[in-house]
Amino acid sequence: MATFGPQDEGWVAIDELFTPYLPPGMLDARRSGRRGPFAPCGRPYPPGQREDLRQRAVSLLEDSRNADGSLALTQDVRYTLGRCPAPAAQ
Repeated sequence: MATFGPQDEGWVAIDELFTPYLPPGMLDARRSGRRGPFAPCGRPYPPGQREDLRQRAVSLLEDSRNADGSLALTQDVRYTLGRCPAPAAQ
């Protein structure tokens, strides 16, 4: 089982940018408890707003750049593992 912890500021900002455009079936299951992002759906944003959203996302992500220019978003994830014990010998 995976338990998701806090996200960094860049990740939160991008989530907040796109949340108003997500259909209910794509709301983030980490916080909403609803179906996750892999459900079939249409476009998550109006086509006429694509360039504006892209520019806003690029601007928000500038603070997440590493020295080499790559982007890094972080989130804590905890995995809980279990096992089924072998049946008792009879």
